[in-house]
Amino acid sequence: MWDRFISFINALIIHALLLAVLFFTIEPLKKPKPPPKPEQFIQAVTVDENQWLAAIQKRERIAQHQALRAQQDELSRKKRQLDKLRLQQEQQRLAKLKQRQLLEAAALEELKRQQAEKARLRQEALERKRFAEALAREKEAKRKAAKKRQAAEQARLEAEKKRQAKAKAQEQARLAKAQRKADQKALIQEVIGNIKYQVRAQWIRPPGYYRGLSCVIEIRLKRGGVVKQVNIVNSSGNLIFDNSAKLAVRKASPLPVPNEVFDTFKHFTFTFKPKY
Repeated sequence: MWDRFISFINALIIHALLLAVLFFTIEPLKKPKPPPKPEQFIQAVTVDENQWLAAIQKRERIAQHQALRAQQDELSRKKRQLDKLRLQQEQQRLAKLKQRQLLEAAALEELKRQQAEKARLRQEALERKRFAEALAREKEAKRKAAKKRQAAEQARLEAEKKRQAKAKAQEQARLAKAQRKADQKALIQEVIGNIKYQVRAQWIRPPGYYRGLSCVIEIRLKRGGVVKQVNIVNSSGNLIFDNSAKLAVRKASPLPVPNEVFDTFKHFTFTFKPKY
């Protein structure tokens, strides 16, 4: 905008200069005038220049005022357009809002109607269910009464049968326990005999007279009958004999101890008395 204004002013200045040149060129042809005095010429030039500058400044002020007025008009026009656009957008928004409210109201009414219909159907179904349940309860009560009588008789028979079975099972358990106890006792005695035999088989009688000597040996075992520790808890009175007995126990490892009686022989004592 300002560039156009400057161009306009420059064009005015050029035209004014051309007119002045033309005027001073044509004027001598009409009527010769006496040459002006120097001071008159300077005064005239000064007056013309001031007038020309004043005219130029006036035109600039007018052009600036017109440009400012044009800008204000343009701003006013754009503001009116913007206000109109905003008004249209607000009207569209209100129209959409109203339409949405109408749709929501219609949807709410439809939902209420559907809920009322569902409630009516639920009530009817509930009444039918209650009627069916009442019939079922009556039928079930009769069936339970008959079943209860049958169950009472069956329970009596089952109780008698269980009592007899329990008595029989207790007797069998007692006999089995007694048998297991006897079997385990026999197995323990057998294991003790096997241990004594295996230890005696590994015993080397030291030189000298040891007839009639015996000692009590404490043994600790690992799984598999492996000897973990051997101690003399009741000495024979002869250190050589006691040591030979301990050596025989270690050489006899692992001892023949089955897993089912391992806990009995995990830590035990036995009397070592070799036969001569």
